[in-house]
Amino acid sequence: MITGAGAGLGRAMARAAVTRGDAVVAVGRSAASLDETGHDLDPARFMAAPADVRDAPALRRIAADAATRFGAIDALVAGAAIYPRGHVQDDRAAEATDVMAINVVGAANSVAAVLPGMMQRARGRIILVGSFAQLDPLPDSWAYSASKGALTVLARATAAEVRGDYPGILVNEWVPGALNTDMGVPEGHDPAKAALWGLSILDLPDGGPSGRVFNEDRLVELPLSFKRKILRKLRLG
Repeated sequence: MITGAGAGLGRAMARAAVTRGDAVVAVGRSAASLDETGHDLDPARFMAAPADVRDAPALRRIAADAATRFGAIDALVAGAAIYPRGHVQDDRAAEATDVMAINVVGAANSVAAVLPGMMQRARGRIILVGSFAQLDPLPDSWAYSASKGALTVLARATAAEVRGDYPGILVNEWVPGALNTDMGVPEGHDPAKAALWGLSILDLPDGGPSGRVFNEDRLVELPLSFKRKILRKLRLG
């Protein structure tokens, strides 16, 4: 299941996944955009699912329909996001609320839709598409940067919830870097190339990294507290 699959990285990941033989549930707000994503793909492996990630019941219905059609949802790539620009001093409360609702709550809704099934099977892979924007925010990007900081917490908290009882479920944050997409920059990475990095993270073996951050196709080793070092040594954190 890939959210934000109507364009950019989500579209590239959906197409790459189907091409390599995976079945994909492509979630996006525009049915027409999802049709473009699925153009010339094997219809037996591609399910277009128009929905807004803010609509938790809709995502649960999609997950149930996908499980009926494909047997199970083995992996989630939560990539739906918006990136409006605006100054902190501007009166843009409604816009900022939308950023948080889509970028953070939408990701949480997506996780909540697929995680129960993964827990039943004691196996799954979840990627939250993040950013390092919260570490060094650009001007006019406070809402987006704040949302990505919250997404980091969501990834780690979800990993912590399943780590002890469900070691076969891996939850990680993936930072693909600047991309050559409508939301990115012209000199950014080709999303088709970045999609392969994301798929390699989905292919991590059981017992692989969880609650961690991947930058492009590399695991990032962040400074750890003494407590976290002990937990990680015990494979608990």
